[in-house]
Amino acid sequence: MEPQISLNENRSLESREIFIKFKSDADYSEIVIPGKKYLSFESLRDWLHQSGPSQFVRIHKSYIINIRKTERMAGNQIYLQGDIVIPIGRTFKDDFMKRFISRNHQ
Repeated sequence: MEPQISLNENRSLESREIFIKFKSDADYSEIVIPGKKYLSFESLRDWLHQSGPSQFVRIHKSYIINIRKTERMAGNQIYLQGDIVIPIGRTFKDDFMKRFISRNHQ
């Protein structure tokens, strides 16, 4: 069965585990799950608030990622499952590193 993204009337997410990343692009957000992309008029801030800070982290002014889908970091690039490479902003690097390291030591 193919994973589906759905928003209920309260705009909360279902099946959060499958989300890989959110990308802000002008007036909408791009949501990426394995093999699919969706568009939403919700802001990244809204998605981060709805998704919860334990699983998702902002790594750039234009990106939120699912930290559980992170494979590695090299330089200023984050490598996610599915051969996705995303730049990490200097402002967000320290917070990401703390969370990535703590995730790997659980």
